Formats: sequence, C-alpha cells, structure tokens
Amino acid sequence: MEIKCIALDMDGTLLIDEQNMLESSKLALLEAQKKGIKVILASGRPIGAMKKYIDILEFEKYSGFLISNNGALVYDCKNKEIIAQKTMNREVLKKIIEKTRKYDLGLCTIIGDTLFTEDINKGVINIDDPEEDHFNFMKLEAKIANVKIKEVESMLNLIDQPIVKLFYAFEEKYINKYEEEIFGEFRDMASISRMGPNHLEIVDKELNKGVALKDLGFKSDEIIAFGDSINDYFLLKYAKYGIAMDNAVKPLKEVAFEITDDYKNHGIYNSLVKHGVIDANEEWKQL
Repeated sequence: MEIKCIALDMDGTLLIDEQNMLESSKLALLEAQKKGIKVILASGRPIGAMKKYIDILEFEKYSGFLISNNGALVYDCKNKEIIAQKTMNREVLKKIIEKTRKYDLGLCTIIGDTLFTEDINKGVINIDDPEEDHFNFMKLEAKIANVKIKEVESMLNLIDQPIVKLFYAFEEKYINKYEEEIFGEFRDMASISRMGPNHLEIVDKELNKGVALKDLGFKSDEIIAFGDSINDYFLLKYAKYGIAMDNAVKPLKEVAFEITDDYKNHGIYNSLVKHGVIDANEEWKQL
C-alpha cells in the first residue's frame, strides 16, 4: 500500500466532540505529512467551521486541503484561497424552499459570514419532551462556523445569492414520518444527506466528497479515507482503502475496505499504523 493522501471526515471520525481530536490522531496526521503524504479534511461543515484546524494540523506548511459542505467548496490552505465552489441551481432552490416551507422544519443556509433563516426558533429540537435536553441546531451551526445569525422574511429572497448548501433541522419523530413525502421528489435534482436523527443537508446533485477528492487529482489507489456517516459514502467508495469507524452507520460499513476502532478509541491512529502509513508510537495514546 503506497498512500499519497489521507482524507478524513470530521464529526464522528476525527473529532471526539464539537471541537477536539485525540492527540494520537493529530500526531499521526502530522507524522504522515512529514513523510510527504497529503492530508485532506472532508466535511459537511461550512468552511468557517474548519479553518481552525489549518493551524492545528499545520496545513499551510504541508499544503493541506479542506473540502467543505459535502464537496461544494474546496480550500487550498497553503495559498489561502478557494479553488473550487459549486452553488446550487436557482430553480432547484426555489422548488425545494417553496415545498419545504409548508412543513414544520427549521431551514437555514450560510452565505459569507451570516447564517440566514426565517425563524431561528425552529432550530430547537426535543421541544415536546421535557425529559430531553433542548438545543438549537441552527444556533449550534452558527457557533461552530463562527458566523452571525440573521432572520429574513422569506428564504426565497436569497435564491439569487451563492448558496452552496441548505440545512434543515427537525424533530426526529416528525421527519421519520414525513421525510419521503417532503424530500422524495427532489432526490433526482439534488444530493440529499440525512446527517443524523435531527438534521439533513442538501447540495448540488453532482457533488459529494468523493467527487471533490477526485477533482483534486488523487487516484483511488493512492488514498486511505476515514468516515462514519452516510455523507461519507462516496468518499469511502472512491478511495481504494475506505475505512469505516466502528461507530459508523451500517451502509458505510458495508462498502468499506475495513472497519477500524471508533473515533474515541484511536481508530485513525490504529489504522494508519496497521497499514504502514506511519510507525507505531503507543505513547501518543496516553496523551
């Protein structure tokens, strides 16, 4: 196995919470870069929620890349510039927003340094269950991306702006019942990913993490990739060595080259050592 590129999802793969990674993962990726291997973070997150990791992983020094919004935007860390960006089709946006406004969903999008939504309170989940913690998905998204929040009268007023992704928040019991009714007709015109029990993301139909990785010029047999969620499906399908975390969803495990330990138990480090990408240093697990 001659690896030239390591591509990683972030949440549930590299990160053990909203912001932090295991020291074993960080040191393993730094060691790989010292050997000339490119490291690429590929996430559903907006670019603003990824840039702090440029310094942590020394991407300017080692010419790393960020793939954000599930493949809609690619950022060159060394040259500090966006090298690829694909916005959603205006007519597709119009159809989706018009249809979904009829349902009890929280809809938002990030443009520049602002998260736009019609009603920030629709981002609250578990609102009907006093035993569950209540939190606002849209406020969390804005916090992670380090952007301000602005409510608008209608999201339709934004369709001429450069929108790369729509983000929906909802009650799990609600979307389980109505997901196909709401979004089914759009699956042929957009890429729709259920990101967890309480949110869903939509980007241009031709986009996914695997396409973005291929467009960067890396061949399948040069890549080892890690993921845990359904939006990592094409990332692991494109990479010859697609590694699913032990905490990954079942469809991802079914297409993976193999399954490693979970994201909190040194899965990335263990896999890179196993396949000879880096040398073992068990002390890193104790840090």
